[in-house]
Amino acid sequence: MNVTFNRLAETSKPIAFNPKWKNGTGYLDEAIVGEHAPSLMIGEAVTCKDDFGRAVVIIGLNDNKNFVMFQRHSGNIPDGVIVCNEPAGFGDQLEKAYPNAEIYSRLREKDVKAVCDYVAHNIAVNTSTNWGEYSSHLSPWSVV
Repeated sequence: MNVTFNRLAETSKPIAFNPKWKNGTGYLDEAIVGEHAPSLMIGEAVTCKDDFGRAVVIIGLNDNKNFVMFQRHSGNIPDGVIVCNEPAGFGDQLEKAYPNAEIYSRLREKDVKAVCDYVAHNIAVNTSTNWGEYSSHLSPWSVV
């Protein structure tokens, strides 16, 4: 069970799911960047359920891009697989800061925490943003 993902899905601001985020294979490519992607502040986390009932968490990054993580399968699966869509280059940046993080397959607990920590302590801190409102939301989950 991915406790960090579940807590983010339970405590983030709810938004409506946009079916235009779907890419046709079950992933949510169009929620990363572009005309259909939610416009989020850096570090802002939002949540929704897709049209299959899968939990989705979207975290705002810099340059109007988002990190999207979601349950790969619908239903109440005890150890459900969490996967993600990320903007180009984000995975490389994350892995430089957290060499043990792996976001290119199943997201494990440590990987979700690494993403939260990276956004909280690298992206947000190094940009001019009103981070205070969102840091308290991601920070509890960012202990790697």
